[in-house]
Amino acid sequence: MNVIQCTCLGKMGRFGNCLFQYAFARAYAEKYGAVLEVPEWIGEKLFGLKDKRPSLKLPKTNIDQVPWGKVNIDLCGHFQHKQFLDILNRNSLKMV
Repeated sequence: MNVIQCTCLGKMGRFGNCLFQYAFARAYAEKYGAVLEVPEWIGEKLFGLKDKRPSLKLPKTNIDQVPWGKVNIDLCGHFQHKQFLDILNRNSLKMV
C-alpha cells in the first residue's frame, strides 16, 4: 500500500495554512494512488473528514520541495505556490 503523509499539518501556520496543506496532500495522494495519513486537525470536525493517522515514520521532504510522482513520503511545506495549486481539481476544492 502506498502512503502519503503530511505530519506538518497544523504545525506550520494557522487555519488557512492547514487548508492549503491538506488540499495539496490529499490531491497528491489521489493523483498517485496513495492513502493519505495526517495527524488530527480541526478540519476533520468542520468538514467531516476521516483520514488515517500516520502509521509509520516516512522520509520527510524539505519545505515545499516535492519529489513529484514519489510515494511513501511525508510532505512538508505550505504548498501555496502556483505549482502546487495546479494539482487541485474541482473535487479537491469542494472538500475544503
